[in-house]
This record gives sequence, C-alpha cells and structure tokens, in this order.
Amino acid sequence: EIAMATLPMDFNIYELPGSVYRRAKEIVKKKESPFKEWSAALRATPGILDYSRAAIFALIRSAHPEFYHYPGRLQGYINANLTETDHENPTEEALTAARHTPEKDAVEEANRQLAAARGEYVEGI
Repeated sequence: EIAMATLPMDFNIYELPGSVYRRAKEIVKKKESPFKEWSAALRATPGILDYSRAAIFALIRSAHPEFYHYPGRLQGYINANLTETDHENPTEEALTAARHTPEKDAVEEANRQLAAARGEYVEGI
C-alpha cells in the first residue's frame, strides 16, 4: 500500500489496476525512494496496521514531496497528521486526500498513463 501511495497517478485505491499493482511490487523489490523511507517511518508508528488504506494514502499523498529526505521531519509529520478515528469508515475528506477515484475506468486510466510514459501527449497528465 505504501508503494502504491507514492505513485503519482490517481486510481481507485480499493480496486487496484493491474499496472499499478505491478509497479508497486517493483518499487518494493528494488526498495526505491520514497517508498523505503515512508515504509521505515510507518513501521515505527504504533498501531499503524489499524489505519485504513485511505488514511495511509491521504497521509503520504498530502505530504511535502521532500519530507522523506528528513526522517525526523517525516516522523513528526506522521505523528501530527495520522488522525483517523473510524478505521472502518474513512471520511470523504480522507478519500479525497488519498486521491481515490472510484468512478475512473481502470483500463482507460492505465492506457493513459502508459501513453504518457511512452512520451505521447495525454491531456491532463
């Protein structure tokens, strides 16, 4: 989940596109940044496994993109901003911050991202 949250594209965080899942597995295997820094900091956070996927995505995606370079600042950010109280029912605010987009067609979005990765012009990317 941490690796997926570090990806720049928006997608349905509860029905993951195959391309997103494969890329996340690659990130984990290679221990790429910022995944490895976020992973270490979140593993050190008490009760982290109780938080919803939306809360974790929102936390990572709302952070300043350079926080992971500074472990102390990253842990302080986590402690100050991981505030979910109902782990079973994430708020609309958390889902929005997580960039959860259930209405997006996963295949269409994957095709757009792949086209952009090939260097093709894709509106909105």
